[in-house]
Amino acid sequence: MWASLDADQDYIRLLLEHAAPPNQQDVRGKTALMYAAGSPPDASYIGQRNQKEAVPEKPMRRDDRRRLEQAWQNRADAVRLLLTSGADPAIRDADGMTALDWAIAQTGGQAVEEALRG
Repeated sequence: MWASLDADQDYIRLLLEHAAPPNQQDVRGKTALMYAAGSPPDASYIGQRNQKEAVPEKPMRRDDRRRLEQAWQNRADAVRLLLTSGADPAIRDADGMTALDWAIAQTGGQAVEEALRG
């Protein structure tokens, strides 16, 4: 599941090749698909070094915007990998949310939403 949190496709693929169950749920009922779909990209992907720099009013540089878009695309690719490996998008966590619900809750995750909607 942690590989999905980071959208690390190589590591996700390796785990799946070694029989990691794609629908395993953690103590909160979240699956790898939920982590991949509903976790925003790490701030380091977009050049933000600390929370002070992550102030929404600060205009985003073009390079940062491109990195953020690529990070969301990486998440969408991780979602597709999990779906093609048998991950069930209908599973609900302890809060009753699906992977699509988690993706919708994140702003900027349109590519992830599109991947889940098929």
